[in-house]
Amino acid sequence: MVAVQLTEDKQHLWTGDSAGILRVWDTTTLKLRHEVELGKRINAMVLAAGNMWIGLADSIQIRDQNDVSDLICEIENAPTYNLCVVGDQVWVG
Repeated sequence: MVAVQLTEDKQHLWTGDSAGILRVWDTTTLKLRHEVELGKRINAMVLAAGNMWIGLADSIQIRDQNDVSDLICEIENAPTYNLCVVGDQVWVG
C-alpha cells in the first residue's frame, strides 16, 4: 500500500498500491467494497471538493469519491508523486 485516503463521511477508505490497484474499504465492516486495476503505480491520493485525486506514475486521475468507477478526468503526461490540498487548490509534485 502506497496511498491512503478517507472519504469525507469517513465511511470508506481508499487505498492504492505500487501495482496500480485501487481499493475502497468499508470502515465499519472492514470489508472490501470495490477494486479497480489502474495498471499504473499509484503514488498519492488526496480528497478535494468531493473528488478523489489519484497521482499515478504518468498521470493524474480524478474520481467521484462515492463511485470509484466514475472517472471524472484524467490529466495525461503528468507524473505525480505527491498531492496536497491548500485552501481550494490541489498542489501537485
